[in-house]
Parts: sequence; structure tokens; C-alpha cells
Amino acid sequence: MMVIRRFEARVADARGAGAARACVPQRVGAEAVAVGAMRALEPDDAMVSSQGEHAHALARGLAPARVAVEAFARGVRRPRGAPPCDARGCFFCKHAIVTGGVGHAVGFALADAMLDRRRVTACRLVDGAVSVSEFYEALHLASLWRLPVVFLCEHDVYARGASRAPTPAGLVVAARRCGLRVERADALDAEAVERAVRAVAAVAREGTGPAFVELTMNRVRAQTMLDAEPACDADAWTLRDPIAALYERLLGSAMLCEEDLARMEREVADEVDAAVSSAERALART
Repeated sequence: MMVIRRFEARVADARGAGAARACVPQRVGAEAVAVGAMRALEPDDAMVSSQGEHAHALARGLAPARVAVEAFARGVRRPRGAPPCDARGCFFCKHAIVTGGVGHAVGFALADAMLDRRRVTACRLVDGAVSVSEFYEALHLASLWRLPVVFLCEHDVYARGASRAPTPAGLVVAARRCGLRVERADALDAEAVERAVRAVAAVAREGTGPAFVELTMNRVRAQTMLDAEPACDADAWTLRDPIAALYERLLGSAMLCEEDLARMEREVADEVDAAVSSAERALART
């Protein structure tokens, strides 16, 4: 999680200085979703992401240097910028259109079912997906064909920059009416996310059909640096910062000590800083 937060902070600084061209969505406070979900999947499971995908790409194991090149709009997807697809890592990049990836995820899962592959496809989407018809079409087909696909829905209280009342009941009702198994997890707890995703993935892998995981969270930062910052209780969020909470659990269980954490933070900072600096130099040469 610290890699994701450090990477995002460095790219934000670079964009503010006019170096980075791509508009990287901000994932502060949502790192536990990416890390927990990626840990729950098997190496050959497929992952279809959407905006904010750099967090999932890093959690999946893509090198920060590779993700930085795309974030600086100097990679294969320039000038738009986004982490690249990684066929070997079974990671498939974002779709800027809301719910743009759900159809692809159902297609991947259908191919796996037809070829008798015991593989799960995970598809990340946001709660705004319930306003798009493709969301329901994808869920109905996945249920009808009993496909091994897990929909990971991040639910916050904002639609891009506009505040709105959360509708968790609507999400769950929609998924259940489509015949999906539903689980819920706290998106600020990486271990809770991992348990929920692992449980439904194991069931889906056995051919019992798709699942829907609702991951509840609070928006801490604007969706991108181009949007207005949301109004949130910073002090209340700080008490539930997923990285700080994980640190506290690790220290409390004696799995790590303060020196270990300090060393890890230095190593992460060095790796991310080197990756972003390399991307900045590549951009300066063009």
C-alpha cells in the first residue's frame, strides 16, 4: 500500500510541476481495495480495471517504472496515459467509460468456461455503474451462463465531484436480482477485502456462478487533480487511514518493528522516486 501512495504523491507533484501529462486518478485512502483484492486472486486469474487502475497495476506486481512511463504519457498508450495491459500478469488496463470493462470481463470469463479453465476474472467498477444499462446486461449474462467472474464495486459517497447520498441497498438489490452471490467488506481494511474476495473467488472458481463484492469507503481526495476536493472530515479519516491501521496491527502483533517499517518506507521511496525520475527524464528528452 505504501508503494501506491508514494507513487501517486510523486506523480501528482510531477503533474503540478507540468511534467506528467496524463491525469492520474487519486486513490488516497483506497489502497486497501487494490492490495486486498490482488492478494485474494491467483496468479493466473484475470483482472479488468477502470479509472484508478495504477493502484491495481502496482498491487498486481507491475514495476513502478513501467507504470510511471504510462502515467507520464510516454508509453504504448500515449498521449492518454494509463498502466499498460500485461498479458503475462493477466492484468488488463482501464476503460475511461463507466462500466466499460464489465463486458470484457464477462467475455474473459466466458472464454475460460468454454475452455474448462479454472480461472476467475475480477472486474473493478464504481457505484456509478448502476446507472448504466451495460452493468445489468453483464450481470444477467454472467448469472445466466454461471460464469466465474467477480465484480468488485467500490462504493463511496461521491459521483466524481458531486456529493450525493449513498445507495448501498440499490447496489446489493441489483446484484441479487441478477442472481449473484453478494458479499460486503470495509474498503479501508485490506485484510477484510482479501477475505471477502477470496471467499467469493473460491466459489466462482468451482463453476457455481458469479459474485458481487460491495466495498464501502469514503472519498478522501477528488477523483483527479482536475476535480474539486470533496468535503470530508480529515481528522475522522486519519483515524481510519488503511495504511496507518495496517501498521498498527503489524506492530501490535510483533510481526514488524519500527525499524522494519522505517527500512521498508525508505526502500519504497527510493524505488518510486527512481521510477518517476526516470520517466521525467524520458519526457524531457522529447
